[in-house]
Amino acid sequence: MNEKARPTRIAPVVETQLGHILHRDWPQLATRVTITRTVLSRDLRHAKIWLDINGADPERILKKMQENAGKMRTALAHSIHCYTTPQLKFFRDENPEYARHIDELFAKIKAEERQ
Repeated sequence: MNEKARPTRIAPVVETQLGHILHRDWPQLATRVTITRTVLSRDLRHAKIWLDINGADPERILKKMQENAGKMRTALAHSIHCYTTPQLKFFRDENPEYARHIDELFAKIKAEERQ
C-alpha cells in the first residue's frame, strides 16, 4: 500500500466525523465554522484543519476551537476507530474571505459600468 495514499484517504473521514462532532457537541461553534481543508501527516499523528469562520470575532472562535481540540480528539477517537487519532491543529482559512473580497470588487466594477 502506498504510504502517501493513506493520509489522503483518511483526511475526508476525519473531516466528516469532526463536522458531526461539532454539530453534536458544540452547536454554537458549528454554526460559525466550516471545515474547508484537512491535511494529515504521513504517520497520521497530526491533522492540520483549515476553517472558514463566520462571525463577529473570528480570532475568538478559532481560540475556542483550539481550546476544545483535546475533547474533539477524544470524540474523534471513538468515531473513526483507527490505531492512532491525530492531534488536531486549527488554522483560519483566508481563501474564502479573499474570494468574497474579489466578488465584491467585481460587483463594484459592474455597477460602475452600468452607470
